[in-house]
Amino acid sequence: TTGTLWTALDSENVLQEEAIPSGRQLTSSNPLQVESVKNSVESMNLQLRAKQDLQEVNFFPATLTNENGNKLSAECFETLWAKYVYCGDGTNEIGKEGYKGKGHYPDALVPMQNIIEADENRISKNCNQTIWINVHIPKDAKAGTYTGNAKIIFGKAEYKVPMKVKIYNVTLSDKLNSRSMFGCWRDQIEKGMGTDHFYAEVRNNYYKFAEDHRINIGSYRENDFEVYENDKSTFAEFFAREIAFNDRISTYRIEPGEGKEADVNEYKAYLNALITKNIELLNQGFDVNFFDKIAFYTSDEPDTTSKWNTLKTENQAIQNAVNAVKYRLDNYPKLKASLEDWINLTPFGNEYTVKQVGTILPEYMRTPCPQFSDVESASMR
Repeated sequence: TTGTLWTALDSENVLQEEAIPSGRQLTSSNPLQVESVKNSVESMNLQLRAKQDLQEVNFFPATLTNENGNKLSAECFETLWAKYVYCGDGTNEIGKEGYKGKGHYPDALVPMQNIIEADENRISKNCNQTIWINVHIPKDAKAGTYTGNAKIIFGKAEYKVPMKVKIYNVTLSDKLNSRSMFGCWRDQIEKGMGTDHFYAEVRNNYYKFAEDHRINIGSYRENDFEVYENDKSTFAEFFAREIAFNDRISTYRIEPGEGKEADVNEYKAYLNALITKNIELLNQGFDVNFFDKIAFYTSDEPDTTSKWNTLKTENQAIQNAVNAVKYRLDNYPKLKASLEDWINLTPFGNEYTVKQVGTILPEYMRTPCPQFSDVESASMR
């Protein structure tokens, strides 16, 4: 044959040069498979290793059928083609978990149709190609085990791709309830892609992908902090438009302007703008609570006494700002309770030493990214 199909886990980065592990070849008894629940997205990692240069590669999902005759439409399968980046001696990943040595690592996942239109659906001899398949399981899908054969073609050759999707009789809610928040720095994405390619649609595709997988990124979209710094009502409008009614965003952070991390007036300006907009929407009949979602940005990774004291100062500024504006919510008890949740961490003690922080942090202060390396990890956790 001209190529070998094999399977990898959706948590694996398969290098282009990597040998096929034992027992991974795709067969009817070892199909491309996934298990999940309704109203979710799970992924399959199909690998094609070329034994010669391959041209015009394409993948065609199939409609699958379960034991009761129910169908899972081919439209539920989103096909993406991995692009690769070479990691050599200059990478900072050497020695870290997941580093497999020098080679071409899968990076960007591009819609298959875009790859075909760009005439890039080719694979070089002795290279792997990741074909990533997102399975969008509908909310109204019937439980059961769905099977069938997709197909892959390259050149004039055509091969069956046995697939199996097991759907449990459980339905995820549309709303994301976890308050965990992940950092996603726009400048880091831009460095990786290059400024010329880092336009709004690309940025928002990152965030949409995260939302589809129920990953809450706490700061994103078209946040122009220079604009918000001068006009907090603009931020409130943005929050109402992009955040407040999006059930896949559970937490979103308020970030002060440069050098204003402990500025009470900065936080008050944000909060007053948010209060005004939230009350406006309530008066228009919308049942919405901005303060169920807000988070205050404070210094992260504190690992010295000085940094912990800075964090304490920032927390105190947040507490003072909340206390100064919360009277405006006296007639809106749910909103007020959500806002006050952020200051129910008092009292702040005297200066903390690094050793003391391990036991003090959970009770007295918040930080988005605790530092465990230089403190008593067990007690902090």
